[in-house]
Amino acid sequence: MTGIVLLVVILLAVNLYNSGKREVLSQFREQQFVHAQHITIQIESFFHYHSWRLQELSAWILPHYGDTEGKKANIQDHLQSFRKQMDKAHVKGIFLQDEFGSIIHSTDRNMSGLIEGQSEFFSWAKKKENRGEIFFSPLSKTQPLNFLLAIPLYQEAQRRSQAREKFVGVLSVMVGLKEFLSAQLSMADPKKSLHELWIIDKGGTLIFHSLHPEMILRNIFERDESCNRCHNSFDYVEKIVKEGHGFIEYKLGNGPEEFAAFVPLEFENLSWIIVVNTPFDRVTAFAWKSLQGYMVLLGIVIAALIGGSTWIIRSDRLKVEAEEEAKHWQEKQTLEDTIRRSDKLYRTLVETMNDGLGALDENGFWTYANDRLCEVSGYSRDEIVGRPVTEFLDEGSQSIMREQMAKRKGGHREIYELSGIRKDGQKIFVLVSPKAIFDADGQFKGSFAVITDISQRKHAEEALKESEIQLRHLSSQLLTAQETERRRISRELHDELGQALTLMKIRLRSIEKELGKEQAGMREECQNILQYIDQIIENVRRLSRDLSPSILEDLGLTAALRWLIDNFVKNDSIQVSVDIPDIDDLFSEDRQIIIYRILQEALTNIGKHAHARNVSLAVQKYDGRVSFCIHDDGKGFDLSRAGMKKPPERGLGLAIMDERARMLGGSLEIWSEEGKGTQITLHIPTENPLSPRGRGLG
Repeated sequence: MTGIVLLVVILLAVNLYNSGKREVLSQFREQQFVHAQHITIQIESFFHYHSWRLQELSAWILPHYGDTEGKKANIQDHLQSFRKQMDKAHVKGIFLQDEFGSIIHSTDRNMSGLIEGQSEFFSWAKKKENRGEIFFSPLSKTQPLNFLLAIPLYQEAQRRSQAREKFVGVLSVMVGLKEFLSAQLSMADPKKSLHELWIIDKGGTLIFHSLHPEMILRNIFERDESCNRCHNSFDYVEKIVKEGHGFIEYKLGNGPEEFAAFVPLEFENLSWIIVVNTPFDRVTAFAWKSLQGYMVLLGIVIAALIGGSTWIIRSDRLKVEAEEEAKHWQEKQTLEDTIRRSDKLYRTLVETMNDGLGALDENGFWTYANDRLCEVSGYSRDEIVGRPVTEFLDEGSQSIMREQMAKRKGGHREIYELSGIRKDGQKIFVLVSPKAIFDADGQFKGSFAVITDISQRKHAEEALKESEIQLRHLSSQLLTAQETERRRISRELHDELGQALTLMKIRLRSIEKELGKEQAGMREECQNILQYIDQIIENVRRLSRDLSPSILEDLGLTAALRWLIDNFVKNDSIQVSVDIPDIDDLFSEDRQIIIYRILQEALTNIGKHAHARNVSLAVQKYDGRVSFCIHDDGKGFDLSRAGMKKPPERGLGLAIMDERARMLGGSLEIWSEEGKGTQITLHIPTENPLSPRGRGLG
């Protein structure tokens, strides 16, 4: 009987919970949307206010702008005064640049480097049509929610020979939106924090997200494998960008389900979407508490038993932990005494090193740092010693450091790289060469490491990688444009010139029929011209097929490759063996033409350079990929010698083939040896031509 009553109570409680949950969700949806609109209005008002004050400041500066020391001092004093007035309005710095982009007045020299690096708005300011306009731009990943408001300065010319208006510089204000948003969120709801707010522009670029700082200023459509660790799907982000306003429920990986409202924000050159999200559990917490109230009585007795047992176990555990802590402290003191004695012997050597040197205890806390390490990090020795090493590292390097500490305890030693943040906020990269320290009993007692600053090298590598990405994108666009132009010329040759020649042939035949028997010489000349026109028509058809083979569009890739092989055999008198299964349904039309061009270039190179007697082409399908293997028994060449040639001497054939393979997401392998021939293997992932991706290369 008791069990039945208990079951009925539980069912009633669950039913009450579900009805309460639905009502709470309905009310919270409206409240969340109003909250998001409020934040959007506050942000827009924030930017309106600072735009107005910036225009007001620029109007004062222009009449006082000049090269005299008095005017410069007057402007600097006014900027400092204006900065103090705007301190509570979250203004972090005011900067005045001349027409060349150099900062001539600043209220905060420490931030000048960030301003001079913003070349985008300076180029914008030089355009006269932007006079009086305000430019908004986020600063960097390391300065989230810090924005630059800039206005170009134009001064009336003093000489008739000069233009009426002269660009004299840019006035910019750095404002911090973070503190403002925190205050607005807590004012509307004390439980809200910046973790429940994120901003994305309508192009998909993430402006702010406190839980994903590594994604700031990165487009959500540019994803890599690391994105899949947190996101099972990006459908919710794409819906937010597409719709611009509304509600959505989503979940990240194994995290809690989230409920979000989003509204658009349009201001000057900004086009944002403000998203306010709340954990689903918090929304339904009220209903859940009601359910808990009914269930709490059932657990009182069990809780009492568990509490008593826990208290006994905890007392024993605290005693053991206290003994272990005392032992740990004693061992730590012994280690510190040893380090201090060694420090006296090696201080001179260590302090004159060109590289940084630091020591950690077994828990990863700094126990020593030489002068060079302090110089690299920007902290003094007192600010470093006694703090955990992870406090000086960024999020990615913290996990690397924990892995390396675990390896050191096992006696492993390897050189690795870390990245951290200097005291002035700059990011640095270092190369760490560690050595573990063990006592006489083989117990790990800490480690020391030589730390080399490699920031300049890293910046150079990043610039080189960015340049390579841009070059590859440009080459891909050029090849695509080339193929499009080939198709256009092919169609014009076939449709325009082909039809004109056919019409000429018909008219010439008509003229031939009108000739009398006594005009035999003229009739023979007409026959010769008709034969010549037939040759021209055939040449036009051949040129049209070479530029854009119609058989590829009409019959597919398999038939086009067989036709290509047949023409190759006719023109070059080479024995060719072919093994090509039906692969038309594996690739879209755009990808088929690229595959065709790669194999066409390979056969052309064989015909021109290989002097081969036998050629084989084999196509195989396996594990979602297709391989194309072309082998010839020609004279071959030395790959290493060919790679050492200068770009103008190497030619573009192999480079274009390799770039086209990259466009397909595949790879190109080349083997060759002098006197033994050449083999080219192309590996390409397959695709479903009916899927969205199968319609093209995008």
